[in-house]
Amino acid sequence: SIHCTCVGGNIQEELEARLDFERESLKDLNTFASAIASIDEAQHAKFKAVIQMANPQSATEMTALAQNLDLFDFVPGVHSPREYGEFMIRESGHFDLDDDLAPFIDYKAYGQKQIDAEGGVFNDQGYVAYKGPQSLSELMIKRYAGPEMQMGGFSR
Repeated sequence: SIHCTCVGGNIQEELEARLDFERESLKDLNTFASAIASIDEAQHAKFKAVIQMANPQSATEMTALAQNLDLFDFVPGVHSPREYGEFMIRESGHFDLDDDLAPFIDYKAYGQKQIDAEGGVFNDQGYVAYKGPQSLSELMIKRYAGPEMQMGGFSR
């Protein structure tokens, strides 16, 4: 069993529901366990949001996601275009906002424009968007790029 907890809830059930332990190789499960062990506690909610967005079906796919969390934008607790627009304008640091103008800003329209441009989604964790150079499906089929096992030890 793979154990991983996150702030605001345990993601172990999420991981176990996606893994078919009978079908997975021990090597793939060990690689995945190693990948999630390197995720700090602050990134657990982001990892759960990424899993919900990408819908991985194997330990290899989840390993690729865990190893590439930096390719995802994540805003916890944001669940609507209006909330995302307000976050982008007020809290992201991208804009200087005069509070006198705030009542005239269409946060929902701006949020929807950003969501459309980023291809992001909302899930129970918040807002998540993939910003990698290849497609999300290509990212998930990457094999772990660690040392290969050979007769007599590790290769270099």
